[in-house]
Amino acid sequence: PSPTPIMNDSSAMRSTLLAACGGALVGAAAASWALLRGGGVFGAARQLLRRNMVLEHIAAHRSIRKWKDQPVAEEHLRQLLSTAMRSSNGGNLQTYSAIITRNAATLQKLALVHDNSGIARAGAVVTFACDWSRTVRWCKLRGADGGAYGNFNTFLSGAIDAMVTAQTFALAAEADGLGICFLGSTIWETDALNSMLDLPQHSHVVTSIMVGWPAEDPAPRARLPPEGQIHSEVYTPMPDDVLLQYYRSRETEGWDRYISLYGPAWREKLNAHGLSNLAQVYTCLKYSGQDCRLWSRKILSSLSKQGFSQNAPHLEDLRACQACGKWSHCMDPERFDGGTKPTDV
Repeated sequence: PSPTPIMNDSSAMRSTLLAACGGALVGAAAASWALLRGGGVFGAARQLLRRNMVLEHIAAHRSIRKWKDQPVAEEHLRQLLSTAMRSSNGGNLQTYSAIITRNAATLQKLALVHDNSGIARAGAVVTFACDWSRTVRWCKLRGADGGAYGNFNTFLSGAIDAMVTAQTFALAAEADGLGICFLGSTIWETDALNSMLDLPQHSHVVTSIMVGWPAEDPAPRARLPPEGQIHSEVYTPMPDDVLLQYYRSRETEGWDRYISLYGPAWREKLNAHGLSNLAQVYTCLKYSGQDCRLWSRKILSSLSKQGFSQNAPHLEDLRACQACGKWSHCMDPERFDGGTKPTDV
Protein backbone atom coordinates (compact mmCIF):
# COMPACT_ATOMS: atom_id res chain seq x y z
CA PRO A 1 0.00 0.00 0.00
CA SER A 2 1.04 3.63 -0.59
CA PRO A 3 2.67 5.34 2.41
CA THR A 4 0.59 7.94 4.31
CA PRO A 5 1.43 11.35 2.92
CA ILE A 6 3.10 13.85 5.22
CA MET A 7 1.04 17.04 5.75
CA ASN A 8 2.94 20.17 4.92
CA ASP A 9 -0.04 22.55 5.19
CA SER A 10 0.10 24.10 8.68
CA SER A 11 -3.64 24.95 8.85
CA ALA A 12 -4.59 21.37 7.95
CA MET A 13 -2.16 20.09 10.55
CA ARG A 14 -3.60 22.45 13.19
CA SER A 15 -7.19 21.40 12.38
CA THR A 16 -6.28 17.74 12.66
CA LEU A 17 -4.54 18.26 16.02
CA LEU A 18 -7.45 20.32 17.39
CA ALA A 19 -9.94 17.68 16.31
CA ALA A 20 -7.86 14.97 17.95
CA CYS A 21 -7.48 16.95 21.18
CA GLY A 22 -11.16 17.85 21.18
CA GLY A 23 -12.14 14.24 20.72
CA ALA A 24 -9.85 13.23 23.56
CA LEU A 25 -11.32 15.88 25.88
CA VAL A 26 -14.87 14.86 25.07
CA GLY A 27 -14.00 11.24 25.65
CA ALA A 28 -12.30 12.05 28.96
CA ALA A 29 -15.29 14.13 30.08
CA ALA A 30 -17.69 11.35 29.18
CA ALA A 31 -15.56 8.80 31.02
CA SER A 32 -15.34 11.07 34.09
CA TRP A 33 -19.09 11.58 34.14
CA ALA A 34 -19.66 7.84 33.85
CA LEU A 35 -17.34 7.30 36.80
CA LEU A 36 -19.02 10.04 38.83
CA ARG A 37 -22.40 8.46 38.19
CA GLY A 38 -21.14 5.14 39.38
CA GLY A 39 -20.26 3.91 42.85
CA GLY A 40 -16.97 3.63 44.66
CA VAL A 41 -14.72 6.61 45.28
CA PHE A 42 -16.16 8.64 42.41
CA GLY A 43 -19.73 7.99 43.49
CA ALA A 44 -18.89 9.08 47.05
CA ALA A 45 -17.18 12.23 45.76
CA ARG A 46 -20.20 13.09 43.64
CA GLN A 47 -22.53 12.56 46.61
CA LEU A 48 -20.35 14.77 48.82
CA LEU A 49 -20.27 17.51 46.17
CA ARG A 50 -24.04 17.39 45.76
CA ARG A 51 -24.55 17.44 49.55
CA ASN A 52 -22.31 20.47 50.04
CA MET A 53 -23.98 22.36 47.19
CA VAL A 54 -27.48 21.69 48.56
CA LEU A 55 -26.59 22.63 52.15
CA GLU A 56 -24.78 25.80 51.08
CA HIS A 57 -27.74 26.74 48.89
CA ILE A 58 -30.21 26.35 51.76
CA ALA A 59 -27.98 28.26 54.18
CA ALA A 60 -27.59 31.18 51.74
CA HIS A 61 -31.33 32.03 51.71
CA ARG A 62 -32.29 35.71 51.92
CA SER A 63 -35.72 37.26 51.51
CA ILE A 64 -35.69 39.72 48.59
CA ARG A 65 -37.94 42.78 48.58
CA LYS A 66 -36.41 44.94 45.83
CA TRP A 67 -36.79 43.86 42.21
CA LYS A 68 -35.34 44.58 38.80
CA ASP A 69 -37.79 45.77 36.17
CA GLN A 70 -37.46 42.47 34.35
CA PRO A 71 -40.26 39.97 33.71
CA VAL A 72 -40.23 36.36 34.87
CA ALA A 73 -41.57 34.13 32.11
CA GLU A 74 -44.61 32.03 33.00
CA GLU A 75 -42.99 28.98 31.41
CA HIS A 76 -40.01 29.46 33.73
CA LEU A 77 -42.30 29.50 36.77
CA ARG A 78 -44.23 26.47 35.52
CA GLN A 79 -40.98 24.50 35.14
CA LEU A 80 -39.96 25.37 38.70
CA LEU A 81 -43.40 24.45 40.02
CA SER A 82 -43.34 21.15 38.14
CA THR A 83 -40.06 20.33 39.86
CA ALA A 84 -41.44 21.41 43.25
CA MET A 85 -44.39 19.06 42.81
CA ARG A 86 -42.02 16.15 43.34
CA SER A 87 -42.21 17.09 47.03
CA SER A 88 -43.57 14.71 49.63
CA ASN A 89 -47.34 14.89 50.15
CA GLY A 90 -50.06 13.03 52.03
CA GLY A 91 -51.28 9.87 50.32
CA ASN A 92 -49.80 11.10 47.01
CA LEU A 93 -53.08 12.98 46.50
CA GLN A 94 -51.27 16.32 45.93
CA THR A 95 -54.10 18.33 47.48
CA TYR A 96 -52.76 21.77 46.59
CA SER A 97 -52.75 24.23 43.72
CA ALA A 98 -50.45 27.09 42.72
CA ILE A 99 -51.83 30.25 41.11
CA ILE A 100 -49.34 32.38 39.15
CA THR A 101 -50.00 36.14 39.01
CA ARG A 102 -47.91 38.14 36.50
CA ASN A 103 -50.36 40.70 35.15
CA ALA A 104 -49.36 44.18 36.34
CA ALA A 105 -52.91 45.28 37.17
CA THR A 106 -53.58 42.10 39.15
CA LEU A 107 -50.28 42.44 41.01
CA GLN A 108 -51.37 45.95 41.98
CA LYS A 109 -54.64 44.55 43.37
CA LEU A 110 -52.72 41.90 45.29
CA ALA A 111 -50.48 44.65 46.69
CA LEU A 112 -53.57 46.37 48.11
CA VAL A 113 -54.98 43.16 49.61
CA HIS A 114 -51.63 42.27 51.20
CA ASP A 115 -50.92 45.91 52.14
CA ASN A 116 -47.49 45.52 50.53
CA SER A 117 -46.46 47.92 47.76
CA GLY A 118 -43.45 45.74 46.83
CA ILE A 119 -45.80 43.17 45.30
CA ALA A 120 -46.63 45.57 42.46
CA ARG A 121 -42.94 45.69 41.47
CA ALA A 122 -42.27 41.93 41.69
CA GLY A 123 -41.99 39.77 38.61
CA ALA A 124 -44.77 37.53 39.86
CA VAL A 125 -46.61 36.25 42.90
CA VAL A 126 -47.31 32.54 43.29
CA THR A 127 -50.16 31.77 45.70
CA PHE A 128 -50.34 28.25 47.09
CA ALA A 129 -53.71 26.86 48.15
CA CYS A 130 -54.92 23.76 49.91
CA ASP A 131 -57.07 22.22 47.18
CA TRP A 132 -59.31 19.20 47.68
CA SER A 133 -61.76 20.31 44.98
CA ARG A 134 -60.30 17.99 42.31
CA THR A 135 -60.19 15.04 44.71
CA VAL A 136 -63.79 15.61 45.84
CA ARG A 137 -65.01 15.75 42.23
CA TRP A 138 -63.01 12.65 41.30
CA CYS A 139 -64.50 10.73 44.24
CA LYS A 140 -68.04 11.73 43.29
CA LEU A 141 -67.48 10.78 39.67
CA ARG A 142 -66.18 7.38 40.72
CA GLY A 143 -69.02 6.64 43.13
CA ALA A 144 -66.95 7.26 46.28
CA ASP A 145 -67.87 9.39 49.31
CA GLY A 146 -67.56 12.93 48.01
CA GLY A 147 -68.42 14.37 51.42
CA ALA A 148 -65.46 12.82 53.21
CA TYR A 149 -63.11 15.77 52.77
CA GLY A 150 -64.94 18.90 53.92
CA ASN A 151 -63.42 19.14 57.41
CA PHE A 152 -60.56 20.75 59.30
CA ASN A 153 -58.37 17.65 59.17
CA THR A 154 -58.37 17.65 55.38
CA PHE A 155 -57.69 21.40 55.28
CA LEU A 156 -54.70 20.95 57.59
CA SER A 157 -53.41 18.03 55.53
CA GLY A 158 -53.69 20.00 52.29
CA ALA A 159 -52.19 23.11 53.89
CA ILE A 160 -49.14 21.12 54.99
CA ASP A 161 -48.75 19.73 51.47
CA ALA A 162 -49.04 23.24 50.04
CA MET A 163 -46.39 24.61 52.41
CA VAL A 164 -43.95 21.77 51.69
CA THR A 165 -44.37 22.35 47.95
CA ALA A 166 -44.05 26.12 48.36
CA GLN A 167 -40.73 25.73 50.20
CA THR A 168 -39.40 23.39 47.52
CA PHE A 169 -40.45 25.90 44.86
CA ALA A 170 -38.63 28.65 46.77
CA LEU A 171 -35.42 26.61 46.82
CA ALA A 172 -35.75 25.83 43.11
CA ALA A 173 -36.35 29.49 42.26
CA GLU A 174 -33.32 30.61 44.26
CA ALA A 175 -31.20 27.94 42.58
CA ASP A 176 -32.17 29.52 39.25
CA GLY A 177 -31.03 32.98 40.37
CA LEU A 178 -34.47 34.34 41.24
CA GLY A 179 -35.24 36.09 44.50
CA ILE A 180 -38.19 35.10 46.66
CA CYS A 181 -40.09 36.42 49.66
CA PHE A 182 -42.87 34.58 51.49
CA LEU A 183 -45.92 36.72 52.30
CA GLY A 184 -47.18 36.09 55.82
CA SER A 185 -50.05 38.47 55.05
CA THR A 186 -51.74 35.67 53.06
CA ILE A 187 -53.43 34.40 56.23
CA TRP A 188 -54.62 37.90 57.18
CA GLU A 189 -56.99 38.30 54.25
CA THR A 190 -57.96 34.75 53.34
CA ASP A 191 -61.54 35.53 52.32
CA ALA A 192 -60.48 38.36 50.00
CA LEU A 193 -57.77 36.23 48.38
CA ASN A 194 -60.02 33.19 47.98
CA SER A 195 -62.53 35.42 46.20
CA MET A 196 -60.00 37.33 44.11
CA LEU A 197 -58.38 34.12 42.86
CA ASP A 198 -61.75 32.42 42.20
CA LEU A 199 -60.96 29.45 44.41
CA PRO A 200 -63.72 26.79 44.29
CA GLN A 201 -65.29 25.00 47.25
CA HIS A 202 -62.86 22.73 49.14
CA SER A 203 -59.89 24.97 48.38
CA HIS A 204 -58.33 27.74 50.49
CA VAL A 205 -55.24 29.97 50.30
CA VAL A 206 -52.28 28.97 52.47
CA THR A 207 -49.23 31.05 51.53
CA SER A 208 -47.88 33.32 48.78
CA ILE A 209 -44.39 33.97 47.43
CA MET A 210 -43.14 37.07 45.65
CA VAL A 211 -40.74 36.10 42.85
CA GLY A 212 -38.47 38.20 40.65
CA TRP A 213 -34.95 39.08 39.61
CA PRO A 214 -33.20 40.58 42.67
CA ALA A 215 -32.22 44.25 42.72
CA GLU A 216 -30.53 43.90 46.12
CA ASP A 217 -28.02 41.61 47.80
CA PRO A 218 -28.86 41.69 51.53
CA ALA A 219 -26.89 39.79 54.12
CA PRO A 220 -28.59 36.66 55.52
CA ARG A 221 -30.82 37.43 58.51
CA ALA A 222 -29.78 36.23 61.94
CA ARG A 223 -31.36 33.03 63.23
CA LEU A 224 -31.82 31.80 66.79
CA PRO A 225 -29.29 29.16 67.93
CA PRO A 226 -30.54 25.70 66.88
CA GLU A 227 -29.90 24.24 70.34
CA GLY A 228 -33.12 25.79 71.61
CA GLN A 229 -35.29 24.25 68.91
CA ILE A 230 -33.80 20.78 68.51
CA HIS A 231 -34.66 18.20 71.17
CA SER A 232 -33.64 14.58 71.73
CA GLU A 233 -36.42 12.03 72.29
CA VAL A 234 -38.67 14.40 74.28
CA TYR A 235 -39.17 18.15 74.53
CA THR A 236 -36.86 19.80 77.07
CA PRO A 237 -37.91 23.32 78.17
CA MET A 238 -35.26 25.92 78.98
CA PRO A 239 -35.00 27.45 82.45
CA ASP A 240 -36.01 31.13 82.47
CA ASP A 241 -32.45 32.46 82.74
CA VAL A 242 -31.30 30.28 79.82
CA LEU A 243 -34.31 31.35 77.74
CA LEU A 244 -33.58 35.04 78.30
CA GLN A 245 -29.98 34.48 77.26
CA TYR A 246 -31.20 32.53 74.22
CA TYR A 247 -33.19 35.54 72.98
CA ARG A 248 -30.62 38.21 73.96
CA SER A 249 -28.93 38.52 70.56
CA ARG A 250 -32.33 38.53 68.82
CA GLU A 251 -33.50 41.37 71.08
CA THR A 252 -30.53 43.49 70.04
CA GLU A 253 -30.57 42.57 66.35
CA GLY A 254 -34.34 42.96 65.95
CA TRP A 255 -34.54 46.21 67.91
CA ASP A 256 -31.74 47.80 65.86
CA ARG A 257 -33.20 46.52 62.59
CA TYR A 258 -36.59 48.17 63.09
CA ILE A 259 -34.99 51.47 64.08
CA SER A 260 -32.79 51.30 60.97
CA LEU A 261 -35.77 50.46 58.73
CA TYR A 262 -38.29 52.97 60.05
CA GLY A 263 -36.13 55.75 61.50
CA PRO A 264 -37.33 58.49 63.89
CA ALA A 265 -41.01 57.67 63.32
CA TRP A 266 -40.40 54.22 64.82
CA ARG A 267 -38.80 55.74 67.94
CA GLU A 268 -41.81 58.02 68.31
CA LYS A 269 -44.12 55.00 68.08
CA LEU A 270 -42.08 53.13 70.70
CA ASN A 271 -42.25 56.07 73.07
CA ALA A 272 -45.98 56.62 72.47
CA HIS A 273 -46.73 52.99 73.38
CA GLY A 274 -44.21 52.80 76.22
CA LEU A 275 -42.27 49.91 74.65
CA SER A 276 -38.77 49.12 75.85
CA ASN A 277 -37.92 45.69 74.41
CA LEU A 278 -38.50 43.50 71.35
CA ALA A 279 -40.99 41.15 73.03
CA GLN A 280 -43.22 44.15 73.75
CA VAL A 281 -42.83 45.31 70.14
CA TYR A 282 -44.05 41.95 68.87
CA THR A 283 -47.07 41.73 71.17
CA CYS A 284 -48.10 45.35 70.59
CA LEU A 285 -46.99 46.59 67.17
CA LYS A 286 -46.16 43.50 65.12
CA TYR A 287 -48.52 40.64 65.99
CA SER A 288 -50.76 41.76 68.82
CA GLY A 289 -53.23 39.45 70.50
CA GLN A 290 -56.02 41.65 69.18
CA ASP A 291 -54.81 41.19 65.59
CA CYS A 292 -54.16 37.45 65.96
CA ARG A 293 -57.64 36.87 67.35
CA LEU A 294 -59.14 38.94 64.51
CA TRP A 295 -57.19 36.97 61.87
CA SER A 296 -58.22 33.72 63.56
CA ARG A 297 -61.91 34.62 63.33
CA LYS A 298 -61.48 35.59 59.68
CA ILE A 299 -59.67 32.33 58.84
CA LEU A 300 -62.32 30.22 60.58
CA SER A 301 -65.01 32.13 58.68
CA SER A 302 -63.31 31.66 55.31
CA LEU A 303 -62.69 27.97 56.02
CA SER A 304 -66.41 27.59 56.61
CA LYS A 305 -67.25 29.43 53.39
CA GLN A 306 -64.89 27.18 51.43
CA GLY A 307 -66.44 23.99 52.80
CA PHE A 308 -63.99 22.92 55.51
CA SER A 309 -66.30 23.13 58.55
CA GLN A 310 -68.09 19.76 58.42
CA ASN A 311 -66.54 18.44 61.64
CA ALA A 312 -69.62 17.22 63.53
CA PRO A 313 -70.20 13.43 63.65
CA HIS A 314 -72.19 11.98 60.76
CA LEU A 315 -74.63 9.10 61.12
CA GLU A 316 -72.02 6.63 59.87
CA ASP A 317 -69.64 7.82 62.59
CA LEU A 318 -72.00 6.42 65.23
CA ARG A 319 -71.46 2.78 64.28
CA ALA A 320 -68.57 0.53 63.38
CA CYS A 321 -68.02 -0.51 59.78
CA GLN A 322 -70.55 -3.20 58.87
CA ALA A 323 -68.02 -4.97 56.64
CA CYS A 324 -65.12 -5.33 59.11
CA GLY A 325 -66.38 -4.08 62.47
CA LYS A 326 -63.66 -1.40 62.80
CA TRP A 327 -64.25 2.16 63.94
CA SER A 328 -61.35 3.43 61.82
CA HIS A 329 -59.75 2.08 58.67
CA CYS A 330 -56.92 4.63 58.58
CA MET A 331 -55.37 4.58 62.07
CA ASP A 332 -56.45 1.27 63.57
CA PRO A 333 -57.74 1.93 67.12
CA GLU A 334 -57.13 -1.71 68.02
CA ARG A 335 -53.53 -0.77 68.66
CA PHE A 336 -54.70 1.38 71.56
CA ASP A 337 -58.11 0.36 72.90
CA GLY A 338 -59.20 -2.82 71.18
CA GLY A 339 -61.27 -1.09 68.53
CA THR A 340 -63.84 0.39 70.88
CA LYS A 341 -66.15 3.24 69.93
CA PRO A 342 -64.48 6.70 69.87
CA THR A 343 -65.35 8.75 72.95
CA ASP A 344 -66.50 11.86 71.06
CA VAL A 345 -69.35 10.31 68.99
